[in-house]
Amino acid sequence: MSRRSCSPFRASPARPDLLLALLASLSAPVAASAETFEVSTYADHPGTIDGVCRASAFAFCTLREAILEANANPGLDTIEFHPSDLFPFPGVDPEEGDFVIRPRRDDDWDPLTEPTPYGPLPQITDPVYIDGTTHPDYDASNPNALPVVAIDGSELTGADKGLFFASGAQGSSVQGLAIYGGPDSAVHVLADNVHVYNNVIGLRDGTTYADNGGDGIFVGSSADGTVIGQIGSPVGFLGRRN
Repeated sequence: MSRRSCSPFRASPARPDLLLALLASLSAPVAASAETFEVSTYADHPGTIDGVCRASAFAFCTLREAILEANANPGLDTIEFHPSDLFPFPGVDPEEGDFVIRPRRDDDWDPLTEPTPYGPLPQITDPVYIDGTTHPDYDASNPNALPVVAIDGSELTGADKGLFFASGAQGSSVQGLAIYGGPDSAVHVLADNVHVYNNVIGLRDGTTYADNGGDGIFVGSSADGTVIGQIGSPVGFLGRRN
């Protein structure tokens, strides 16, 4: 006497190939999307790497934190500058009237009277586009406009760099910054295909010399495809504008 199953479905033969494909899809990493991190203060603080640029309890975004976030997010990210006028970290440096970022290294740091020294800005280890021309006070209609956003390295020491494009930062670019006063190179390039243009190197406020202790722009011998200056235009004076 034969028996029939009361189930309306029949069992299918096992398909190991489908099972493996399902497991592979579940374990595959999700592709990271490009992000734009908006620097809102000239203050210099790190923060928690969580995909959101907020280096303080007031949710301000510093350049240091933006670089760290961009490093942690694979792919080409963008760093822009949109200052906040909120207390206690306004978007304009009261000493110079511009957006001046001062990384600091201080062995004699006094925590009661001085801001915390975090050393040089982090090395850039993943592709990023740093665009100082996004600051609202930058005059994009003027071909000779001076940068509003500056990195003042005068409180760094030794071999500290201004911006350091390390291995992994291939395809990065930076424009619209003034970088001056550091003890070593203002821009240090060890990655391939980095584009450095429309910046002012070694001058404070566009007119006052504030030399860097090393090269204005250093390009390592193993870095291929580096472009300094606008493509198809004269490079200009590396000690002033590139």
